[in-house]
Amino acid sequence: MMPAAFIALALLGAAPPLSVPCDEGELQLRSDFEGARAADCRRTEAGFAVTISPEKEPVNKSPWYAFDLIAADAQPVTVKLNYTYGWHRYSPKAWHGEGGWEVLPEDAVETADDGQRAVMSIALAEGRTRIAAQPLYDASERMGWVEALAAASPDLKLTIAGHSVEERPIQRLSSGPEGEGRPLLLLLGSQHPPEVPGWTAMQAFLERLVEDDRLAQEFRDQIRIEIFPILNPDGLDRGHWRLNAALVDINRDWGPFTQPETRIVRDVIEARRTAGDRPVLMVDFHATRKGDILYTPDETAQLTPGGYTNEWASAIESRLDEPSFRIVTAHNPGLPTSKGWFAETYGAPGVTLEIGDETDPDRSSRLGRAAAEAMMVTLLEQLSIQTGTSQEDE
Repeated sequence: MMPAAFIALALLGAAPPLSVPCDEGELQLRSDFEGARAADCRRTEAGFAVTISPEKEPVNKSPWYAFDLIAADAQPVTVKLNYTYGWHRYSPKAWHGEGGWEVLPEDAVETADDGQRAVMSIALAEGRTRIAAQPLYDASERMGWVEALAAASPDLKLTIAGHSVEERPIQRLSSGPEGEGRPLLLLLGSQHPPEVPGWTAMQAFLERLVEDDRLAQEFRDQIRIEIFPILNPDGLDRGHWRLNAALVDINRDWGPFTQPETRIVRDVIEARRTAGDRPVLMVDFHATRKGDILYTPDETAQLTPGGYTNEWASAIESRLDEPSFRIVTAHNPGLPTSKGWFAETYGAPGVTLEIGDETDPDRSSRLGRAAAEAMMVTLLEQLSIQTGTSQEDE
């Protein structure tokens, strides 16, 4: 299962007794930080074995894991992951405090045929090395990024719209004119904790949205923007696979509205509509094992602006020198997802922007930036056609 050289080297050292707890001694495995997930740790002759289980069953099989390895000296170590539900889905990433996150070499991971066991062979450096299914950015780190974006963008207003089940703040970014029938754009992020590539794309999307060029400025002048970038901070910090602190998939709660996280968004958008704003588009950022996808409404649906998502997808593709998103329509019909709620409630397109699990961060950012730029151009054009005015008239 693992390279013999790693086992031999591990056995040459003064390995601690197998009875020593994982979080003690000169070689440790720890899961005492926000976003960690690794249960029932035990020592093995070559390293550690841990159990990876979801917060609840059944749940989407997106088995998140995150733990720290601490070594007094550089040495090889193996870590065995035993999955109780699902399979080994995410390629392990490592962070040692410098140089960012790196994917472990393919030959450093052995996976059982059924996917329910995986063994990592890791050449540890001295000090602390974090291993995770995806680069780990906890709720506090993401909120700090949002605060910095707002501080650098005079057109953005940052407020706390409410609190999660465990009383973590739900940030709200707002921009643009209010009322008088103004078009309203809604952006959502971080509903599902492991879907980090979606977070990376959203960061690039928002950065493009607040730039100082004529396109972005005109868009912000004409379109009301409401952004909820971190909707599931509890799930992020608990290391959940999918759910919030109440063990609910909040992207199946847009309709029931049993959770504070979804009610906060609903109440803000309803208040804006009451004040005269007109919801025209919603984009929800996620990630999937199926690759880079735009889940769009069925084009036969009577939505306004009509035919928008096809135009937007074409405009994204024209801005990239590489393959763009695959378009999938009528996805998860009948389920209370954010895009379904938005389309049914407001008669306007709701879109789920998905980035692939294995899409590298640079491409995730390129996709997010291209999507933002294409959205601004096409939405301004569509709304001008719809109202019978030109952008200059506005």
